[in-house]
Amino acid sequence: MKSTEAKKFKSDVDKMNITSVKPGDTVYVDLRVYSLDDDGIWYDNLKLPSAYTKRYVMKGVYSKFIKGRTIITIKIPIFNDTFTWNTSSVLWYGTDDVLTDDMILVDRDLLIRYPQIN
Repeated sequence: MKSTEAKKFKSDVDKMNITSVKPGDTVYVDLRVYSLDDDGIWYDNLKLPSAYTKRYVMKGVYSKFIKGRTIITIKIPIFNDTFTWNTSSVLWYGTDDVLTDDMILVDRDLLIRYPQIN
C-alpha cells in the first residue's frame, strides 16, 4: 500500500467505533509503544534479552471512552501512564487479552533486573 493509501486507510479506521474492547478490559500492550515516535531507537537501546524473539508487554486497563466510542483511554499501572488511543491504535497495539508464551510481562521484578526500562 502506498503511503497516501495507508494514511487514508488509517483515517477511515479511526472514524469507526471501537468495538473490540471496552472500559474495564485488561490487555497486554507491547513495550514498543513507547518507541513508536523514534523508529524503535528507545527499544533497541534497552538491550533486553530476547527482545526480538519475545514480546515484552505491560498490563493495561481500558478506562473510559471519549468522543463517543472512537477514542478510549488505557492505563498502564506499572509506569503510572495513561494513553489516549483511537480505533487504529486499539486494533494494532491493544487487543491481546491473554498472556502467551511469546510474551514477557514487564512487572516490578523485571524492572529491578532491567532498570533501563523505567
